[in-house]
Amino acid sequence: MADDTTRGELAQLRAQFAAQQDEVAALRRMVGASTTRRSPRLPRRFLPLALVALLVALLPVATLAATPSTT
Repeated sequence: MADDTTRGELAQLRAQFAAQQDEVAALRRMVGASTTRRSPRLPRRFLPLALVALLVALLPVATLAATPSTT
């Protein structure tokens, strides 16, 4: 009698575990699909902007280096 109850509970737990595995796999597919679309775009936008900011920041230094000393 106890074996039947234990086997029934085990079968129920296995079914719940299989359902949870399916749900986790679906969520991982959703998360994986959304991150693969966004990740390549960030460096493509960031790198040109960073280079422009660097050049603009170095412009006063280049101007000071190019002007001759009047002393």
